[in-house]
Amino acid sequence: KKVSGNGAYKIIPYVTCQKKLVCKSGCPYSTIQAAMDAAVQYDTILITDGATYNERVNWPAKNDITLDCNGATIQGPTTFGIYLDHISRATVKNCKITGNGYGIYIDGNGNQITINSSEIYGNDEGIRIQGLTSSDQPRVLKIENSNIHDNGNAIHFDYFRGTNEIIRNNIIVNNVGNGIYIDT
Repeated sequence: KKVSGNGAYKIIPYVTCQKKLVCKSGCPYSTIQAAMDAAVQYDTILITDGATYNERVNWPAKNDITLDCNGATIQGPTTFGIYLDHISRATVKNCKITGNGYGIYIDGNGNQITINSSEIYGNDEGIRIQGLTSSDQPRVLKIENSNIHDNGNAIHFDYFRGTNEIIRNNIIVNNVGNGIYIDT
């Protein structure tokens, strides 16, 4: 495909984006974790039934994945509702996450992580961002349009040195601890 007027050509790879459908019955996947494990770069995990899933979601070591709960609930009791470790370009949206030690736990130096239009409630901590040290690269983290309530701390940055965090258009109320807690 020609992309500039100087006669230069750039090869643009063909990318296949697929939706991995999850529901309790009748979908290719009956658990979120099974769909996550089968996902490849640029896939979307889409929950189609709005049900409650009693499971811990361990984000696989794959980048560019979207989890769209479409109003479904990820319910504990587990240590983590959703656990992301050194993941980049991940999106969690339209999820309800409750009953866990940590609703969402982001560990390591992941980059371009977005949490959008989700409800995170009834966890010991709503969202915990852990483990940035002086040798890690700054990252972009967006928490937007979400309702984070009735947790211990709503959002906890621990061992943190970040520069590009965007926390906007959220409702953060009725948390026992802090709304936003930054521990360096």
